[in-house]
Formats: sequence, C-alpha cells, structure tokens
Amino acid sequence: MRESSAKLGISGRGAHEDAAWLAALAGLPKRAFDVATAGVALLVLMPIMLVTALLICLLIGGPVILARDTIGFGARIFVGYKLLSAVGYAKAKPWAGYLAEALRRSSLDKLPQLFNVIRGDMSLVGPRPRVADEFLHSFAQAPECLLARPGLTGMWQVHGRNRDNHRTEIALDRHYVRHWSMQLDFALLNNVISAMHHEDRTT
Repeated sequence: MRESSAKLGISGRGAHEDAAWLAALAGLPKRAFDVATAGVALLVLMPIMLVTALLICLLIGGPVILARDTIGFGARIFVGYKLLSAVGYAKAKPWAGYLAEALRRSSLDKLPQLFNVIRGDMSLVGPRPRVADEFLHSFAQAPECLLARPGLTGMWQVHGRNRDNHRTEIALDRHYVRHWSMQLDFALLNNVISAMHHEDRTT
C-alpha cells in the first residue's frame, strides 16, 4: 500500500498517513456503508427495477440485462450489470427510443449495479466504471483510480455528466481518489439525489 501511493504520488502525506488513507478508501467503514445502503435501496427500488425490465422486454426487445467485463479495484475484472438502454437495440418505434433515453437520463439503467455493490465489485461512490477495452486508454492516464472500487455514481456524474470529454472525466476521477473522504461520499450522494429529484420534477 505504501509503495503504491508513493509511486502514484497521490499526496504530500507521510507514509503512515498514506497507508491509513488507502486502507480507509477500500476499508470497512466505506464497505459497510455501501452494503447497508445498497441493501435498503434494492428493497425499495426492486419494484421499479422489475417494471423497468418488463418495459424493456416489451418495448425495446433484446436482452434486458447487459453484462460487461469491467475493471475493478486493483485491476481485477468483474462482470458489471446494467439494464439495456442502448438505442441501437430499440425497435423502429418512437417510444422504444424514448424509453432508452429516459433510462440513461434517469440512471435507472444502473439499478442492477446495486448487486455489484453488495458483491464488493463496486462502491456507491467512486471512479467511473470502465470496461476492459478501456483499460490502457483510461488507466494509463490515471492509475490511481485502480486504488478505489468503481462507483455507481461519482464526481464524473455530478460535475461532468453533460461534458462529452474523456479528459474531464479522468481529471474528476483522479480528484476523487486523491481527496477521498466519507464526507465527500456523502456530499456526492446528496448531490445526485437532489439532481434526480429536480429532474423528476421537470420531466
């Protein structure tokens, strides 16, 4: 752990502080919060997930769940799940494309990732999940992102969602890892919930 933080030049902390910070980033408090919150969220949101899956099956067709090899903590590969929201799969019906777009905008397509959080593949908050094909392109620029579990949400969604800019996403992920704290996680989650509530009221 000390060697990893030193090589990446994450901070100006001492070696002992870096070791403690890295242990906390992937440690018990963050993990316990992830499991407890994701478990409650699954119980509350399961009806919405099932209804959404049924709509996908009826209106879009194709597989309901997309499973992709995703890069996780320490460069470990895991299977990440999402609800189908690719317009390319949609049939030639206007409402099918609208549903696919609505799923992406509302982030409902990410609900199956709550299972990834409970399994320990992901965290509620973290760097953006990236598929295996993006490994060299993304993590060569930001290897420190491999020190954290990818997140269901994160700075890349709160501050960079409407910016189609890979460099901005990488910069936001690096900032999150370098400045991580539980307080930062709580603040980002609060921002996401507020943004989703605002979008629901305006749609």
